[in-house]
Amino acid sequence: MRKRTRVLQSEKTTEAMFRAAKSGNIMVLKFIFNYNPNLFMEVNPQGQNLLHITISNRQISVFRLILHKGAYKNMLVLHVDREGYNILHLAGMLAAEERFGSPIHQFLIHSEELWFREVEKIVPPIYKTMENEKLMTPKKVFYMEHKELSEKAITELKGIASNFLVVAALLVSIGMSALLTIKTNNTSGKHLIFEENIWYIIFLLSVGVGVSLCVVSMHCFTSVILPSSWSPNITCVNSSLARITFGYLFIYASIGILGIFSTISGVILVYTFLPNWIFYVIVACCGISTAMFYVFLYCSLLLTVRLTLALCQKYGVMMLTKLGFEISWEPFFLD
Repeated sequence: MRKRTRVLQSEKTTEAMFRAAKSGNIMVLKFIFNYNPNLFMEVNPQGQNLLHITISNRQISVFRLILHKGAYKNMLVLHVDREGYNILHLAGMLAAEERFGSPIHQFLIHSEELWFREVEKIVPPIYKTMENEKLMTPKKVFYMEHKELSEKAITELKGIASNFLVVAALLVSIGMSALLTIKTNNTSGKHLIFEENIWYIIFLLSVGVGVSLCVVSMHCFTSVILPSSWSPNITCVNSSLARITFGYLFIYASIGILGIFSTISGVILVYTFLPNWIFYVIVACCGISTAMFYVFLYCSLLLTVRLTLALCQKYGVMMLTKLGFEISWEPFFLD
């Protein structure tokens, strides 16, 4: 009776462990590991162990926890399920969309590739070319599973690039118009805070830098719209994603520079006859409107910053590795 009770308790604990791995509950997993580390080697009816379930459900925190378990991690990595899938095959499977809500396809596919690359680092070389029961290698599984997502991401990127290209062109035209219409008489009168020639320098530099950033962003967006490959693939998506991300950064910086420095200095130079308190009101309005722009685009800016960090980490590690430097950074995912 006691033996049967222990078996039932063990089965319930194993089931709880798999549920915790699927939901990303590392507190339960840490407790189970301290209680009985050998339970980490249990498998479900499909022959999948804890690491298989973790990778299938894209649970970053559980994945990092297992990576620090030494010998247990090594044994989990080598396991193959009943259909011949190793952990790299499962990393190549497309994650369930309901996990992401309403996903932005270009971010989703980049996150999927990051997962595949990180899992690829921990498997033995022979596992990278291992075929499952369907005679498919992990890379073939990845490309087959993500083919439709790649096509959606390319279409999505081109649409976004087209919209931002119009915005960048409008900003360039406004900046050039401001340069041509501002007065150019040489005076040395006293203005708000600075002398007039200082305001001229601020105006010309801010418009020049803002317009230049807009032009660079236009090049980034145009390169996304023009086809670099006739067949959408992961490399094409990531290349377009990198270009459009830097285009975002350039145009956001341009809006900040033109919206604050160019507008304020231009108003001060044109309306010199107005009392100073009006200029203080204009400065406050420019600052508030620009701040509201960034607040309303908070989610977009956050995604852009996170994506920029991921891209810099990816390409930075590649360049440093080629130069002979061994860099070990924590994987950065877009979850």
